[in-house]
Amino acid sequence: MHLLTLLVAASLSLSAQMATAAIESVKIESYDAYVVLGGTVVPYREVVLTAQVPGRVNYLGGIEGDRFNAGELLVAIEDGDLQAQRRALVAGINKTQAGLANAQTEYQRELWSPQSRSVSKAPGFAMPGMFDQTFSRPMGRIMGYEDDRVTRQADLYSRNSGVQQANADVMSAQASLEALDTKIRDARSQAPFSGLIIKKMVEAGDTVSPGQPLVKYAQSGHLCIEVNVPVRLMGKMERGDVVRAHLDQVGDTQARVAQVYPVADAQQHTVKVKFDLPVGVSAGPGMYAEVMVPNAMDMREVMPVLPKSAIVKRGSLPSVYVVNSQDTLEMRVVRLGRDVGNDRIMVLSGVKEGERILTQPPKAAASGWVVRGDDVIPH
Repeated sequence: MHLLTLLVAASLSLSAQMATAAIESVKIESYDAYVVLGGTVVPYREVVLTAQVPGRVNYLGGIEGDRFNAGELLVAIEDGDLQAQRRALVAGINKTQAGLANAQTEYQRELWSPQSRSVSKAPGFAMPGMFDQTFSRPMGRIMGYEDDRVTRQADLYSRNSGVQQANADVMSAQASLEALDTKIRDARSQAPFSGLIIKKMVEAGDTVSPGQPLVKYAQSGHLCIEVNVPVRLMGKMERGDVVRAHLDQVGDTQARVAQVYPVADAQQHTVKVKFDLPVGVSAGPGMYAEVMVPNAMDMREVMPVLPKSAIVKRGSLPSVYVVNSQDTLEMRVVRLGRDVGNDRIMVLSGVKEGERILTQPPKAAASGWVVRGDDVIPH
């Protein structure tokens, strides 16, 4: 009875360890050849806002990661002295405009009431003045000493010159005001587009000088992968082409060729290419990414392809269970390639066409297990 119990227990233990053997022969398939290149996630647009006027920073809109809409204030520099200069310029403009109005009035009076004919402008008083207007000037004109037309034209020209000079003074003052207003606007750095601060270089209270960086600002929600592509792979790459990309926290996605720089790097013999990521992808600037660039030198590659379920990861190396000619399992380390879809993956080395593998190996499987019919059992 005791022996029978042991036999039954052993049979049950063996049955528990046995599993159905799902076996598949390795097949090779042809795919477009790709080269995996590493790159960096960067914003679609990135600008560094710099100080345009000297002064003290009295406002800083936020810190790294804070988002802003286009036109919102990011950094402000104290502009009290500029505002004082503006008030002085406005007062100067009012003064020149008054001078222009006076010059125009003088011109109109000369036009309609010439001063050369005014009795009040004649020399002398009372009878001498009347005598001068009645006898001296007419006699002088008869004798050719004076010409009323020339005198009037000279007076009109003089008054018109005064108008032109006053108008020039107004325009000069207005130009100075516009230049000062530009400086006042430059004291306030606004968001050029909707985005976020990715780096700030100053703090409120810092004193800055023209050209000093204030904040680095980038567009949010629209990211690219920047990759240096070898020149030999640029043969068939054009703007608008769609390639596959991989990000650690996102996984596989698509990327579109957005920009191909026209000049190659003379030392590395590479061309900088930007690939647009889908809008809203959960990635951030600075992340590492990979893109699969078509190999223009070899557009087709033939490689073994296995179901992903056949891959066993014990330790750090992926492996598969191969069924050898003695119907015994043999664990073999493989080097994986890219995902080809339909839950299948390319294998670069480790197996070859025609070999049999377990597509769904049991968790307890090990080298030496035997395949008998549709079952795989411990050795």
